Amino acid sequence: MNAIIDCLFKNDQIDTAVSWINKIIISKGKKVHDFTYEHWLRKCADQQIGYNSFFDFLVKSGVFLNTSIIQQFKDLLENRLIDPFVGHFTTVDEGTGRCRSCEKLLQNSEISDDEFADLKQGLMEKVLLGTDVYLGSKPEEIRRFQNFIQKTAPYDVVIDGLNVAHQGKQTFKYPDQALSSVVKYFTNQNLRVLVLTRKHLLRGTTLKSALVFATEDLSGDDPFLLCSAVQSSNTKFVSEDVFRDHLFRLGDFRLQNIFRRWQHKAQMQIVSFDKNGGVRFQQPRKYRTISQFSDGCWHIPYDDGTPRYSYELPATWLCLQPKTSKITK
Repeated sequence: MNAIIDCLFKNDQIDTAVSWINKIIISKGKKVHDFTYEHWLRKCADQQIGYNSFFDFLVKSGVFLNTSIIQQFKDLLENRLIDPFVGHFTTVDEGTGRCRSCEKLLQNSEISDDEFADLKQGLMEKVLLGTDVYLGSKPEEIRRFQNFIQKTAPYDVVIDGLNVAHQGKQTFKYPDQALSSVVKYFTNQNLRVLVLTRKHLLRGTTLKSALVFATEDLSGDDPFLLCSAVQSSNTKFVSEDVFRDHLFRLGDFRLQNIFRRWQHKAQMQIVSFDKNGGVRFQQPRKYRTISQFSDGCWHIPYDDGTPRYSYELPATWLCLQPKTSKITK
């Protein structure tokens, strides 16, 4: 498919090529090859147009370009004839969300009520009730879950029990010890906790202080986790999963964009356990780690190749300011 796109770029069929790139990412969840981005950027440079479509793509797709491609993009924008930019590679203050180059604040991670309602409906209809879920879960299990959340929602925290148990293997002798530690962390704060887990993990385990929904051992439990977490816009959820498959089941850029923003706002990951039962979390960022434009500047997160866990977001950014403005270094 990448070969088809390259052929389209060579023949100046840019709109069709971009449409195919969108199709790869939205429908297939595949990565676009670097040389495809290179062809796209060369066309932008040759024709001095098309930059807006590339910016628009970065915003909607949520992709993180690598160092080579982001450097090429920076060079092109600095050397273009019309409305050039000056770019600086930088980082963002984790606490404030302020760019360390231009000192402007990045957009916060808040989601509007309408966006959240659309996300909730999309997850329920396309992820929970979509045809694929029945390959792992029986229809009666879906109905049991729907009845459960109708009676017990909303929750302050939803915990991926299987994921937490797996993460605790190196610290605890038994998997339920890790789960108990995480539940205790939140219930000690008087928070309403739901644990999504598999039935085999509950054998001999008592979680009196939390609500529990247990799926069959062969069921896919991620859809249940996500749909539990969107019963309230204030709910946080604990999981190391990146939910890439479920993201692409949403089927359009707008919902995928809302999902990413919600995920960055709501998802908590476990950093470490200690043998006394303590747990340390990576808290959600308060700003959006997606390409964004505000106050005349672009901020584009990119992957500099630093090893990171699958759930971790890049910490490196390209800050682009109009060449005619006062540049802050």
